[in-house]
Amino acid sequence: MKGKNRCDKQLDFFRVRIEQEQYRKAISCMEEEQYDKAIILFEGLPRDYEDARNNFRE
Repeated sequence: MKGKNRCDKQLDFFRVRIEQEQYRKAISCMEEEQYDKAIILFEGLPRDYEDARNNFRE
């Protein structure tokens, strides 16, 4: 069970890192006025705190 908890924590860590990078890319696209790309990137992200929590429970 200990190994599973460690793996779950690592998976959560990587999900957060991927989401952070996706936010950065979307904001960069907005700054460069590439709004279509920014929208696509934002659509793949959780919309609120509850969505984010539900993603980690899957």
